[in-house]
Amino acid sequence: MGNSDVNDLFRLDGQVVVITGAAGLMGRRHAEAVVAYGGIAILLDLDQHRVDDQASELNEKFTAGAFGLQVDITDEDSIANSCKLICERFGKV
Repeated sequence: MGNSDVNDLFRLDGQVVVITGAAGLMGRRHAEAVVAYGGIAILLDLDQHRVDDQASELNEKFTAGAFGLQVDITDEDSIANSCKLICERFGKV
C-alpha cells in the first residue's frame, strides 16, 4: 500500500467533528489532524477567545472550516444549545 493510499484511508472530507476541550494541547492537536485531513473541526471550550483564535489559525493554515464555540460540557443546556447551533450551521455532526 502506497503512502497516498494510507492517507486516503484517513480522509475526513466534509465530516463535522466536535472536539471538546479544544483550547488545550490535546484538543489543539486533534483539531489540526481533523482539518489536515479535510474535516470541519468544531472547537468547544470554556474560553471563547482561545477557540476563536485557534479556529482562525486553522482556517488560515489549512483553508479549513474550523469553528469555535464557548460550551460548558458540565451544563446540559449549554450542550443542547451548541448542538442546535452546530446542526443549524452545518446540518450534521
